[in-house]
Amino acid sequence: MAALSRHRSNAALGTGLVALVAILALWLLSVLSAGAQEIRSFTGHGDGVNSVAFSPDGRQVLTGSFDDTARLWDTATGWQIRSFTGHGGWVYSVAFSPDRRQVLTGSLDATARLWDAATGREIRSFTGHEYSVNSVAFSPDGRQVLTGSEDNTARLWETATGREIRSFTGHERGVNSVAFSPNGQQVLTGSGDYTARLWDTATGREIRSFTGHGGSVFSVAFSPNGQQVLTGSSDDNARLWDAATGAEVRSFTGHGDAFLSAVSSVAFSPDGRQVLTGNWDDTARLWETETGQEIRSFTGHRGWVKSVAFSPDGRQVLTGSLDKTARLWAIPEDLLPSAALPDPVATAAPVIPVPPAPILIQPRTDVLALIIGNQRYQAGVPEVDFADRDAEAMRRLLVERLGFPSANVRVLSDMTLSQMQQWFGTAEVPRGILHDVIPSNIRELLIFYSGHGVPGPGSGLAPSPFLLPVDGLPGRPELTAYPLKTLLSNLAGVPVERVFVFLDACFTGATPAGTLQTATSGAFAVGVALPEIPAKIFVLSATGSEEAGRAQMAHWLTEEKHGAFTWYLMAAMDGAADNNGDATITMAELHAFVQDALRSAAFSGRIGPQTPTPEGLRDEDPVVVRLVGDQ
Repeated sequence: MAALSRHRSNAALGTGLVALVAILALWLLSVLSAGAQEIRSFTGHGDGVNSVAFSPDGRQVLTGSFDDTARLWDTATGWQIRSFTGHGGWVYSVAFSPDRRQVLTGSLDATARLWDAATGREIRSFTGHEYSVNSVAFSPDGRQVLTGSEDNTARLWETATGREIRSFTGHERGVNSVAFSPNGQQVLTGSGDYTARLWDTATGREIRSFTGHGGSVFSVAFSPNGQQVLTGSSDDNARLWDAATGAEVRSFTGHGDAFLSAVSSVAFSPDGRQVLTGNWDDTARLWETETGQEIRSFTGHRGWVKSVAFSPDGRQVLTGSLDKTARLWAIPEDLLPSAALPDPVATAAPVIPVPPAPILIQPRTDVLALIIGNQRYQAGVPEVDFADRDAEAMRRLLVERLGFPSANVRVLSDMTLSQMQQWFGTAEVPRGILHDVIPSNIRELLIFYSGHGVPGPGSGLAPSPFLLPVDGLPGRPELTAYPLKTLLSNLAGVPVERVFVFLDACFTGATPAGTLQTATSGAFAVGVALPEIPAKIFVLSATGSEEAGRAQMAHWLTEEKHGAFTWYLMAAMDGAADNNGDATITMAELHAFVQDALRSAAFSGRIGPQTPTPEGLRDEDPVVVRLVGDQ
């Protein structure tokens, strides 16, 4: 085509060129109907790519290679972010921790290693295998690590210490692949002895085996509901099994010449409706789980496809090949379910950390929640980029995870001063709308605010804190902003037993020009003094108040697209803060968890110093979340 295009002025070739273009177009359409669209490739490895993984939020890609390194890439651009170097041999397997903050690798050097995803620093190694570590996986709660080795064993390790917990022994040849069940209670292994085996995580006891393959089992995976098992083998077949009985349900056949073909990697789509396989025939293929029918192929690699993965939203697939590249592909819209799974970042779903076990939340029908997200400010005041996401994520957490009836949760976006006064009252008229809409069965009230705060005139040496409405002027808070003192005082008059107030705002304010310091929600270097907290009011704010004259900013996590305080508060309320296992999470426990998380983020350099401050606890430490189930 390049040669012909240089001669477009030659009329003699015009008719032939049109005919050739038409033929090529028909051929291209026939190829695209059977194949899938490549979005981009990730290039830079010096040797073949053995393993690929998506981050839990889908925004990053992880690869492991024969060049002894693992590498982190930006999904949207294909740019390399960093590399993880230190293994003394090929990197066979890679995995992300559930909270996306750590990376796990397994290598020919007989070790697995844990790395800080943000810095590339090695945290610890897991040593004890006699031969290469062929496969690695994190438990659903991230607290344990699973490794499979050429020494015929799989081993379970404690993530935090590197201590070996137990081993799974019984395979007669090397363990090629490992996986945790969705609830973490079972372990799946695939081996060169032609079998896959299911084990009890807690005891190491073998539950059952899956037999029928005519070659090594290279890859294993659990279905999203844990009821089925998928295996890929050197016999050129992928097979679906009933996890409870070990019976084969169906096989997926159709890759290339059996002499050169082997299913090297398998994966389930997030909804379990589709199966993805990678093969030595240089292709990956998409299958319908229910029927075993092939529905799409991914062609373009020039080497064995060693690893495959679905994106968290099920709309893209990732492949890694011996041609030294990983490639990102789009699944055509017509193959997506009518209600595709939401992207956890785009829909502002809280994703870290995953609770340590399936936890049932005691429904909170006696609590009302009012959520405020002030994002779109007027009069040249910069937006709070993630306030909407903070508010929506908090709503989803309360309704979908913490048992709040949806009718008990209301989101108020971009509140003006007039609206804040109407809802919460004023100093002169303390009874607002909120006071009049509390049903008689409601015992507690939860208020969440994400937006700007500003300092204003105070009665003491330090300024007083004000919440900035979207029509407020940072330079005139006494006229255009809402005093935090008034809010807390008026909430004390609402007919409930307790009020919890969570503030993702600092009160350092903004510059006279309205600009804010990058990635923070304030820019004046002044501290404020919190007002006296009335009885029954419990406050947890994103920053310290007046701390030795040092003002603190409320930072944002730009990668997660949330306020740092909100992000860790959601994780804490989702069960992570229940360290003592008493099935309840108190205000003090929320504070302790969020404080440690923010300190860790500050130490890693992701944010600046930020000290969340609890107020109003006195002698009472009220319960905010009640858990029931495994406790």
